[in-house]
Amino acid sequence: MMQIHRNDMCETHAQIPAIACCDICGVPVCGDCAVTQHGATLCRDGSHAHIAEECMLLGRTKTIFEADLIARNLETRGVRPHRFGPLEDSKGVGCKIYVPNKNRDESHSIVQSLDLSDFITLEHHV
Repeated sequence: MMQIHRNDMCETHAQIPAIACCDICGVPVCGDCAVTQHGATLCRDGSHAHIAEECMLLGRTKTIFEADLIARNLETRGVRPHRFGPLEDSKGVGCKIYVPNKNRDESHSIVQSLDLSDFITLEHHV
């Protein structure tokens, strides 16, 4: 779950303190807005449940430019990534890139073969 800051207020209910941030997009959510599905805390964006179920975090970039660079390179090789950012969480400010579970290994290979590792911190999955 993403780290919330003491002063974070719910994105939808600005007068209510956030209890968590969406694991997909980083939006602060209150208890009424938080949804837990597939082991993730999500906002009420319906597409996020699909992403939490069907995709995994490939990695994090420091800038939107880097996220776009990675996403474009994956797309040209047949992988459809989901990019979210800018956002801030316990690992800093940047963007997250999710890829379909079935494309995880391929996506790692694409990033490494194109020498794009300087632009993304890859998540290591067991």
